[in-house]
Amino acid sequence: MATVYDAVNLDDLPPEAATGNILVYVDGEYPTHAEAAVRFPKANLITITVTALTRAHWCDVERGDATPAQGAANLGKLYFGLYSALDDYQDLVAAVGHLFPWWSADWTGVPHITPGALATQWGSPDSTPPTSPGPYDISMALDPPPPPVPVPSLPVRNEAQMLARNTAGKGHWAVRPSGDVYAYGGAPYLGPAQHFLTTWGIGTPTNPVVGIADDGAGGFVLEADTGVYPGQPTLYHITPGNPPPFAT
Repeated sequence: MATVYDAVNLDDLPPEAATGNILVYVDGEYPTHAEAAVRFPKANLITITVTALTRAHWCDVERGDATPAQGAANLGKLYFGLYSALDDYQDLVAAVGHLFPWWSADWTGVPHITPGALATQWGSPDSTPPTSPGPYDISMALDPPPPPVPVPSLPVRNEAQMLARNTAGKGHWAVRPSGDVYAYGGAPYLGPAQHFLTTWGIGTPTNPVVGIADDGAGGFVLEADTGVYPGQPTLYHITPGNPPPFAT
């Protein structure tokens, strides 16, 4: 069995989480994925969406987060399984129409896995009385932890959007969906270094780089997009005089 920690404030996690398993949020009011990737490079990060609109390992179906219908809509497309309170399980089964990978919340204060679930959050500081040993949620999961959703194939990109001419000099740049930028023909190499991509949380299968544009001043702008609509891509500006990270 494996232990999984979860906190909206990463400072609340216990020291052992740094080399263990951490459930991190990819969207919502308290996104923790990008910060956790930088702070805990040795941890196994398990991602969860609260909107049912972002690719992740799990989708949080609780009051105030995704509804059972929303969670069911993209199950197997954007995420591997659904997380819910024990009492909401039957509503989820009715919405999905069949059994599915399930992460239950059953705050007994005793480590266990609910029958039929792959993981169970058994402790929380928000329960009455608190059932967690600290200011964090804690789960027991099958060992190894629940498998991730299969990495989706990156959509075919317009190759013209993945090239940018250096209008301030010679050459051009090319970028891959991973965010790796290559300089050709005398164009200066400006980055981004891998730790900048990690800081921004881009260049991943769920938030790939989809374009690059010359800024006219010897730098370039990366465009990243989660593919979620409604919504808009995010631009990341890199210039010779202003090293990353800069987001616009």
